[in-house]
Amino acid sequence: MGRVDRMVARLDEDPDSYSIPQKDDTVFHGYRRELYKSFFLFWLTCTTADAGGEERPATPPLMHAIANAVDREQAMDTIWPEWRSSPPKCAFQLEALVQDGELIPDMWAAGMLDELEDEDED
Repeated sequence: MGRVDRMVARLDEDPDSYSIPQKDDTVFHGYRRELYKSFFLFWLTCTTADAGGEERPATPPLMHAIANAVDREQAMDTIWPEWRSSPPKCAFQLEALVQDGELIPDMWAAGMLDELEDEDED
């Protein structure tokens, strides 16, 4: 067994790890303990950037992995089993990401600012 094979075997044995098969026949590997970085922290960073009209940071690899998954619903079931009833904070429209593999920004903060500005004008 080669070095890479041993590393993959360790990932498969780790209950904190997950794997997402990709359309290009590769497999994305990650750890559940780091999901908050790709979901909550990235959402928080994007919310701040969107509210300030600034450019968003680079999209986390996990988001690309979900978009390019062989089975996007299964990918979400794997990493966030309760995503349908209790979705994670996501900087992208989760429905478009899972159904169509599209990374469409969720501009919640920018929309909230527009509403506040409209109220101030009234």
